[in-house]
Amino acid sequence: MIHEEIISISQPETLNKLESYTKDGFIIVSPCIDFSDYNTTKDSKHYYKNKDDIYSYFHNEIRVAFSYIPIFAEFTAANQNSLFKRAYIIFPWNRLKKLNYPFNELKAFGLYACEKYHQKFILSADPEESLQYINYEGIPTSISQKSLYDSIQNYFIDLLKKDIESIHFYMKKNFQFKEVYVNSKTSSYNSGHIRWLNNEISL
Repeated sequence: MIHEEIISISQPETLNKLESYTKDGFIIVSPCIDFSDYNTTKDSKHYYKNKDDIYSYFHNEIRVAFSYIPIFAEFTAANQNSLFKRAYIIFPWNRLKKLNYPFNELKAFGLYACEKYHQKFILSADPEESLQYINYEGIPTSISQKSLYDSIQNYFIDLLKKDIESIHFYMKKNFQFKEVYVNSKTSSYNSGHIRWLNNEISL
């Protein structure tokens, strides 16, 4: 969920905090490519009223099992219009339940979400394997090891490229990557407590 304000993860303090959570590995997965990909008739297996419902449903599935950080990539077009892509960095542990999971369980959740939410791939950063994209069929493709920031940036760029292959709207646009953001810390105790109860990690 986007909260009061978003901040760039390229800020050294924010990036250092993010890196401190990744020592046990992580995956990155996005709720959907575009709403037009969905069969939204009420008779379909997975019916959602609108795109926000998709994000909310996906968010609720994550928070029950894993701790996570929402991330948002901004792309800009020549006409200065912005496009935001949403994803989640998900960790192999649950802070609220004080549980750690084998990485394979996290990966399995990522592949389940990848198929259910029509993603072409997830990013898997298993500490015992090379950095990989894994498609919804479970087929991995190794990618070059880069800094955490570069890996996140490339994930969003490659995700948008896959969109361009399948969504005619984006084919007419020339979007350029601008930045990746996370939710800022809230100054409100109530808001912060709700995010904590939702298993969201604040940076």
